[in-house]
Amino acid sequence: MKNIEERAIYLAESGRETTAEMRMIVERAEQLLDDPAAAAIIATPQLSPADSGSDRDGEIADGAPALIFRASVPEFVSGEGLTVHFLAGKATSEANFRRLLARKFGNDLADVAAVAQGLDGHVPFAAMFQSSQLQAKLAAIEGGADRPGMFSFAAQWHTNYS
Repeated sequence: MKNIEERAIYLAESGRETTAEMRMIVERAEQLLDDPAAAAIIATPQLSPADSGSDRDGEIADGAPALIFRASVPEFVSGEGLTVHFLAGKATSEANFRRLLARKFGNDLADVAAVAQGLDGHVPFAAMFQSSQLQAKLAAIEGGADRPGMFSFAAQWHTNYS
């Protein structure tokens, strides 16, 4: 059992109600394991990890392809100036990457962000945020030479001329 402490902290952050729900799920799963009649149900997967949409901050299931996504989105606020948000990370799909983007910068910005899969697609402002070290890390992840369980890099640039 790997990452028990990390998973426990993640669950605790979700609150007591979610923790109680997870406890009930585990108890029911243990009942099913003890029930010989449930063997057929257990032998037939009901939901695959790819169907669950459950990438957690860039976490990729074992064996899933390591897809790198990058995104940027400018945010103009009158009187406050310009903020450019940038995110690079791993996800199983663009939809899951946009969920990560929404958790970092909010749903409205995630919906309008320019997103590109891989390192070749154009992402406005990317050159401002991607150091040579970050570029090398993303290339290593994308090429399979580096396989972290999860990866994301977020940055913001803000300017105000008033």
